[in-house]
Amino acid sequence: MAKNYQKAVNEYRKKIQDARSEREALATAPLPTEEVTARVDAWIHQKAEQAQRRFKIIGNALARPGGRVEAGVDPFRVFALGGANAIDLGPIMCAMFPDQVRAMVMAGVDLDPDALPINERPAHLAAIDQQILELEMAEEDAIREAEAAGVYIERRPDASPDAILRPAWPETAEA
Repeated sequence: MAKNYQKAVNEYRKKIQDARSEREALATAPLPTEEVTARVDAWIHQKAEQAQRRFKIIGNALARPGGRVEAGVDPFRVFALGGANAIDLGPIMCAMFPDQVRAMVMAGVDLDPDALPINERPAHLAAIDQQILELEMAEEDAIREAEAAGVYIERRPDASPDAILRPAWPETAEA
């Protein structure tokens, strides 16, 4: 009974595709709740600082005789392209109502209690990358075996050159 080389190669290709999908899902997965909250809080703080700088300027201006609020520092207005005024309430909302802004932002987030923290992802991604390389090398071995038997199987255009050429990279010392 003749070996079905194409079937063997297709099985490796399916595994490669599955591993790549797993990698993409991990790389783009939402962060844990604590990390999301910290990032939202940092964003709110940055926005609030914008308004607070303007409030300080206004306070100092109004604290002097004859002081007035110049349009350029009014926290309720920002100058848009072309000199037109555009209302930007984001900074003032973050300065005056940070808890409410946080609640609104967090309400729109799909939180995953089992999400992998950002600092643990590189090791997992590297393991998946290694798995993909090993699968691609096995795919290449199957293609070469087929060629030796006189069966031509086209290589994928996105196949890793390392899987095909298998260069011997020197080990690097870690710093």
